[in-house]
Order: sequence, then structure tokens, then C-alpha cells
Amino acid sequence: MNDKSSFHARCALVTGASGAIGGAVARRLAKDGFRIAVCFWQSETKAQALKTELLASHGEGIAEIFQADLSQKGAAEDLFSKVHTHFGRVDALFNNAGATQPGPLASLDDEAYERVFATNTYASFALLRQAARQLADHGRIVSTSSTVVSSPILGSSLYAASKAGLELLTIVSSKELAARAITANALRVGPTVPGLFELAPAERRNAMAAAAPFKRLGQPNDTADVVAFLMSEAGAWITGQVITVDGGITG
Repeated sequence: MNDKSSFHARCALVTGASGAIGGAVARRLAKDGFRIAVCFWQSETKAQALKTELLASHGEGIAEIFQADLSQKGAAEDLFSKVHTHFGRVDALFNNAGATQPGPLASLDDEAYERVFATNTYASFALLRQAARQLADHGRIVSTSSTVVSSPILGSSLYAASKAGLELLTIVSSKELAARAITANALRVGPTVPGLFELAPAERRNAMAAAAPFKRLGQPNDTADVVAFLMSEAGAWITGQVITVDGGITG
């Protein structure tokens, strides 16, 4: 991220990279000169396809895949170690893995709580902790949150609460890492298709698109563009922020 390091030597770790937003971010950052650590949990076929696409577009060595269940203790440390060993450095983290369990509180069980918080909050804690230990100076952290934190809807209690925790972890990390010129920000991403919002009923998706200022839902590249800016040199003065990326849908 600074003028002492080669632009093309930078490495970005992208979690949830087999998903729509993670894949879009990986493609954009590769275009901007990052080497990409494609992290997936279960969708190895999609992760391998993304790696193949990136290699074809940008050349050998631009990407490698890494499997990790980040809800498990020790997984973040192991992931960072493998990425650092393979690429020699880690300059940026796109903290994007997520899980949801919609439903009214009365219907939710302890297992749902543990799964959602383990994926959205514990994994973020573990990744940010390891980023604080291993991220290169002048590095970048961007975490994916959701507009349900600021505009909660029925049935979103676990998802909203777990993402609120992610936001605070990111903000505090920005203060602790500022001395090393590392920025950390979170994005409250609005309804995006393809993405988790595909799980919503079609009538709800259509109604939100019709009511949106731009008459459409978000697309993965809308988020990728913001991530790319925050991870660029131009984003060096933005840190500790929670930025809404929703085209005014929830405004």
C-alpha cells in the first residue's frame, strides 16, 4: 500500500470468495493488481472456477484457493499462516463470510444462535485479531455488514445482532491499527442479487426494487467498486467508518 512496495506484489485475502459479492471483489482487486487468496468453506468447485478465471485473465500466480471453516477456533490463524506462506505477505483483508437464520425469536434455537454468531461475529473477531498480527503496514481491512443493522426487519434478529458486533470489532480495530497506517472499515450492504437476498420471497424482492431510487436492487459489482476504492491509495484517509452501500434503498 505504500511507495516502498511493488504494486503487483500486494496480496488480498478474500473470505466468502465463492459467493457473488466475494467473487466480484476478488475479480476487481485482481484487476487492480492484487494477488488474491480465494478463501471458501464448502463451495470448492466455485472457488476453483474463480481461481481459473483469474489466472486466465491476469496470469500465473495471481490467485490460489484456501479452504477454511472460520467459525472454528484456530481456523483464522491457520488461514493467515497458509496465505502468508504462499504469497509471502498479506496486505488486505476482505472479511466477507456470512450466515443467516431468518425467523422470529420465539422460533429460534440455541444452535441457530451459535451458528450465526460463530460465522458472522466470532470469525470476524478471529480474522481481525490475526490481521492485527500479520497484516503488512499500510494495509486495508473491509468487513461486510448489512443494512439490517440500521434498518432491522422482522425475523432478522440473529443476523442483525451478529453483524452489529462485526461493525464494532472493525471500528475498534481501526483505532488500534492506525499507528501502522492500516485502515479498517465496514460496509452496510443493502439488498443484493445475486447474494443472500435471493433467499427473500420474490414479491419482497420485486417490491424493494420498485421502491428503490434507481428502480433496482444492488449488484455485486456495486459493492466491489466501493471495496476497491477503500483498498486503494485514494482510500488511505478513510478509516473507522460504517458506510452504507445500498443505492438509497433503505434511506
